[in-house]
Order: sequence, then C-alpha cells, then structure tokens
Amino acid sequence: MVVVTIPEAKIRDLPRDLFAGVPDDIVVIDTGNYYPRSATAAIGEIEAGMAESRWVEHQLGRPVVKRFNNIYAQHLLERGRPAGSQGRIACPWPAMTNTQRRP
Repeated sequence: MVVVTIPEAKIRDLPRDLFAGVPDDIVVIDTGNYYPRSATAAIGEIEAGMAESRWVEHQLGRPVVKRFNNIYAQHLLERGRPAGSQGRIACPWPAMTNTQRRP
C-alpha cells in the first residue's frame, strides 16, 4: 500500500515516473483534501466538477482509493499520545474491501 498525503495541488509536482517499478496490485490511497486557498492551489479540472480522486488518478497514472484525512498535521504533532492515553486522537480509517479495489 502507498499512502499519498500531501496538499492536493502539490500532486501535480510529483515525478511522472513516481510509480515506476511498483507492482500494479499495490493500492494507492489518497488522503488529500482539496482546499483552493489561492490561485496557485486552484485546480481547474476539480473546479469544473471532476472528482478529486479522479484528478489524482490522472496525475499519478494509477487508480486511487480516496480516504479522507480529517486531522490537521499540527494536531498530530501537538496532540499525539501513546496507545491507552486519555484524550488520544485518532483518524478513522474504514476497512477496505476487495470490492473497493480496482484491477
């Protein structure tokens, strides 16, 4: 499994051969969220209605499974606690079934 967790607009800057040599059966998970806060972060295709995950697939050249990241990086840095600690935060990660995996 490969998890892509970078700002959505930065995906277009990744090397085109990023997955060269990676077997086709490796699942790519996209946890990015599209937040066009500036003109440089805006993605025309998404603004025109393309689903974020489809846009990411086009950029990476691989099918992706979209999983939402709902914890800010700063919260992970400042509020992370060991297992069993009171007030521990977590990011829900639903189990992926075989029917969600595409060939």
